[in-house]
Amino acid sequence: LASEIRWTAFPRATDKVFVTAKVKNTVGSALPAGEARVFVGPDYVGPFALADWGQDKEIDAGLGVDCDVEGTRETLKNERSTSGVFTKDTVHTRAFRLSVKNHRDRAIDVRLVDQLPVSNDEDLGVKMTDTTLALAALPAREAETNKARGVLEWRFALAAKASLDVRFAFE
Repeated sequence: LASEIRWTAFPRATDKVFVTAKVKNTVGSALPAGEARVFVGPDYVGPFALADWGQDKEIDAGLGVDCDVEGTRETLKNERSTSGVFTKDTVHTRAFRLSVKNHRDRAIDVRLVDQLPVSNDEDLGVKMTDTTLALAALPAREAETNKARGVLEWRFALAAKASLDVRFAFE
């Protein structure tokens, strides 16, 4: 089955980059639940527990870690300032550089993920103040979910043997 392959990096949590495939059932009929064996070209990746898969429905299949792609996160700024005489307002400013390096001989599609703190206290606000790359344009429901969870997501193509830095800041 044809698939759309994506590399996902979440350097806040790990320097490993994971490969996933979005696959659409185009065989002309529903497929029953069971174990599928996943191959990337001639290489066996491993088993995949397949739920009932309706005709023309999409699933995401995990293909493991790609050692030829790496993601890193570096703290550029971590400052705290206080202002006010009678009431004190404290502002924490943080800035980061996220880097993705593609050591492969071909271009890849990257999904880069990070996160902002989320506050349920109306007296405590968090806002992103800067980013060097526009956030991904996502479907409304997915964008709403990401906003509620503080998830930042960038999507871009990365050429062979290339790297890209994304900087962002919040306070």
